[in-house]
Amino acid sequence: MRLRYLREVFLTAGAGVLLSACSVSPYAAKVNGTVITQSELLNELKSVASNKSFVSQLEKSQGSIYGSGVGTFSSTFTAEILNRRISITLINEALKRLHLKVSSSALAVAYPVASAGFGGTTVFAAFPKSYQAQLISDTAAVNTLEAHLAGKALTSSTINSYYNQNVGSFTEYCSSDVLVSTQSQASTLATQISKGASFSTIATKYSKDTNTAANGGVLGCGLLSQYTSAFGSSFSTAVSALGVNQVSKPFKGGQGWYLVEVTSKPIVPEAQAVPSIVSQLLGSQAPIKLAQYVQSFAKSSSVYVNPAYGSLSLANGQVAVLPPTQPSSVAQKGFFPTPS
Repeated sequence: MRLRYLREVFLTAGAGVLLSACSVSPYAAKVNGTVITQSELLNELKSVASNKSFVSQLEKSQGSIYGSGVGTFSSTFTAEILNRRISITLINEALKRLHLKVSSSALAVAYPVASAGFGGTTVFAAFPKSYQAQLISDTAAVNTLEAHLAGKALTSSTINSYYNQNVGSFTEYCSSDVLVSTQSQASTLATQISKGASFSTIATKYSKDTNTAANGGVLGCGLLSQYTSAFGSSFSTAVSALGVNQVSKPFKGGQGWYLVEVTSKPIVPEAQAVPSIVSQLLGSQAPIKLAQYVQSFAKSSSVYVNPAYGSLSLANGQVAVLPPTQPSSVAQKGFFPTPS
């Protein structure tokens, strides 16, 4: 249960290398005179498509990235990539106007954040090296502006201090569950387990949790905050009260009555905890402040999108590229994914 906010992070991080306005490549977008070329857009599309594991994860949440034409990308996915390009360009220009630089420490912090956001260490490593570097650089820029807006210091030192002072909150709880419809049935099963019945066998035979029953009820491992987010406070409260190999009393959750067993409680290493620490240090309002700032900055900027790829929208507190109603001939013919 290592929860990854994949789509959220992927939609706000990751731009290609920006060329100057004198580039001979036709433009995909222009931001205050900085040209995002069609070739850059193509390179990023191909970099994403080359990582089959990441594409598989992405398509589970948003459907195919490819177009209806043979060897093409969808206009929606192309617009999303271009949107990130424009957003990152705006963020980098905002940093310049604020006289803020992305430090080496910020880059160090950005690596585990980018890695976690793009599918985890193994999946992230499957991107081309140059694209990994770009994603790290982009994440560092986002973090730097967010930290400024939140009035926080975000360095390797502050990350380390926070971890050492709050190491208890970085305990992962590895657990299994049994879900049934009634308190009475949960109590009966709890009695059977207390008399020696296997938790795994009980889960496989009786649990209504279709995600875990076939695997003996195994949920996986996560922080208490992740349990709360995924299953609710009653679930995380029950988990937090258990020692290793202990089984909870029956409790009511969002889907019915649960029994939970904690199988181990490893401490998350600092390097793995960085994304969570960054989120906690910056606070829940930081992404909102960032979105508002970037939208305001965009309104005072000159941003042009090549109509072949869509149109710019600044509605609903977001900077977004809306794809064309139908894929343009340029989009259909110009962008070909890396061959398998």
